[in-house]
Amino acid sequence: MRISLFTIILFLHISIIAQTAIDIDGNHYTTINIGNQTWMSQNLNVSHFRNGDIIPEVTNNREWQDAWRNHTPAWCYPQNLKNLGPTYGKLYNWYAVIDPRGLAPNNYRIPDVWDWEYLINYFGDNGFTGDKIKNTGFDNPKAGYKDILTGFSGLDRFSSWWTSEVSDENNAWSILMGEKWGPKLEKQGGVFGNGISVRCLQAK
Repeated sequence: MRISLFTIILFLHISIIAQTAIDIDGNHYTTINIGNQTWMSQNLNVSHFRNGDIIPEVTNNREWQDAWRNHTPAWCYPQNLKNLGPTYGKLYNWYAVIDPRGLAPNNYRIPDVWDWEYLINYFGDNGFTGDKIKNTGFDNPKAGYKDILTGFSGLDRFSSWWTSEVSDENNAWSILMGEKWGPKLEKQGGVFGNGISVRCLQAK
């Protein structure tokens, strides 16, 4: 059986490691090394900030919009279905992501744009990494997102993750990865009030 040089490089530089990340709620996340980065392999599924304060679960659309207007943290399950949490994680608005009480587990952080660009460039092909990344252990459950105006969209079709950086006064950068394309910087869907998945990176 022929083994490509690229496959050998992936074997040497990408590995699922025994270390796990543990959030304040006691959820365990496996981790994966990609180049010099260590990522959580699953989407965040926490309902408390790192200091123990609760993050409000918001299922009503009007209350979700109120959280946006009032700049207050909120989360929901995809489609508001609790049974989807173990697979897809939770969706958070931007105000939960940037809250100073801390959303990421201890020793982890919300990735910035450069962190995602490193991941994209690591696999090459102008960011079209979908086929290369899917067998590395980097889970891609395609949770879709919650649009502040139109509601849930994209379940089982694409993934969208917050970055830690704003793109303008109303939006933050998010990363989109779908079935037929790799992760790429994507402003669409980045309104602060949207509900988007979070994937954390180990702090150096």
